[in-house]
Amino acid sequence: RFDTSADLSSTGVYTIDEKTESFVKELDMDVTITVLNTEQNFEATDQVYKQVNEILKKMQLANERITIEYLDIDQNPAFTAREEFKGETLAENYIVVECPETGRHRIITSNEYITVNNYEEYYNAYMAYSYYGAPFDPYDYIVSNIEQEAVSAMMFAANNAPVRVAFTEGYEEQDSTALSQIL
Repeated sequence: RFDTSADLSSTGVYTIDEKTESFVKELDMDVTITVLNTEQNFEATDQVYKQVNEILKKMQLANERITIEYLDIDQNPAFTAREEFKGETLAENYIVVECPETGRHRIITSNEYITVNNYEEYYNAYMAYSYYGAPFDPYDYIVSNIEQEAVSAMMFAANNAPVRVAFTEGYEEQDSTALSQIL
């Protein structure tokens, strides 16, 4: 349970924020983070996935109530067939955050925790590559926001008293689809 590693990257990509560490340390419920891949294959996908894995491990080190599991979904169809996942999509490299005490879970897709840092720069570099053959490495623009996504998922899963919102219909009100999606 001792972190014997050091983040020597210039931007601290393998270090969690102080506020994240504070939240994780104060978490008083068991939380299981299941990465839907083997650890070796997950990290081998590319360097951003390695970063994601290291951040998750830092969170686990900060609180013994957090458990990380790696699960090859092709080898474990019983996991995806569980009743609580009916109607939901689970795919390789998705991350499932569960809290057994509340019975709640949140699925984090790879598109949610890996994003393009500056889409305009990415697009311009890609267009220069496409039209002029300029050097282009898409991984120069791809970043991880797993820290925010994991904390959000833990907050959701470990919440004993979730806020519920209801929308009424049939009284000539405005369309509430956008508000519903935001919430």
